[in-house]
Amino acid sequence: MYAVLGGMEQMDREYWRLWPLTELVSENSDQSLQGVLFSDYLINCWSYRLVPNANDTSSVFLDYFDGKQPIQVASSVDEFFKKYVLDPFSLLEGPYPGSSAGCNA
Repeated sequence: MYAVLGGMEQMDREYWRLWPLTELVSENSDQSLQGVLFSDYLINCWSYRLVPNANDTSSVFLDYFDGKQPIQVASSVDEFFKKYVLDPFSLLEGPYPGSSAGCNA
């Protein structure tokens, strides 16, 4: 994915951003059992994590940084991007518990 996209310096028109590799590395300097942060919504209102699956894929989780467990939004990266293309709102501002946590948008 990064060989093709390389990440995004700026948010897209949906206010989502796929982090460039340098930012991905710096934002994940501390290893987390909750997965690897790789993108954010509306300048870090919340972020998305990759969590490895047993079948050499990764699920995508939404993390509000509110002390609660991240919420799974896709069972694979492929599913995440398909959802994003079809209905970005369902991933970015969907009906997830606590969806306004940490964000003053």
